[in-house]
Amino acid sequence: MIDAEAVRARALGAASRGASALTIDVLREALVVIDPATRRWEGSGGEHVAHRVTLRLPAATLARVNADHGARDELTRAIAVAIADAERESLDHLEIRWSRSESARSAYRGAAPEEVTAVAALRAYLGAIGEGDLAAAVDGVDETSAGVRVRVVGFEPDRPRLGEHARALFGPGIAITVTPPG
Repeated sequence: MIDAEAVRARALGAASRGASALTIDVLREALVVIDPATRRWEGSGGEHVAHRVTLRLPAATLARVNADHGARDELTRAIAVAIADAERESLDHLEIRWSRSESARSAYRGAAPEEVTAVAALRAYLGAIGEGDLAAAVDGVDETSAGVRVRVVGFEPDRPRLGEHARALFGPGIAITVTPPG
């Protein structure tokens, strides 16, 4: 079984050689989730396995990472190097996602994390990328089995901008209702 904390430690070691402060912060703070052996193949040295890794982050940190392609590349490299430290193991895919917890850290590494509402997360995400006016316009977020519905008090031109950022946070399946102010 591949150990998430061992991968974190090795990734921090690999990233310490010239990575950005954002990359180091993410590796320290993210909840690291590993889906082991998502791909397998036979090579000349025997069976090889690749693992999918998900880094779960608070909304504002996710926004900063999504806006910094260099940090995403550094994270991928650091995780790939960390996993490849084990013979015949590699990174299949790195996903960087929102964590519903105020702190992405797991409870045994500190205080129990507090759950963040979807509204607060979307506002934090938008605020972190300089979309404060759009963050203030978010009126509500409802999550259903059909997807996420975002209500915003604003104007129709706000819909595409909000949709792009809401999908980055919540994934596909976003419906946006725009209510004119007043």
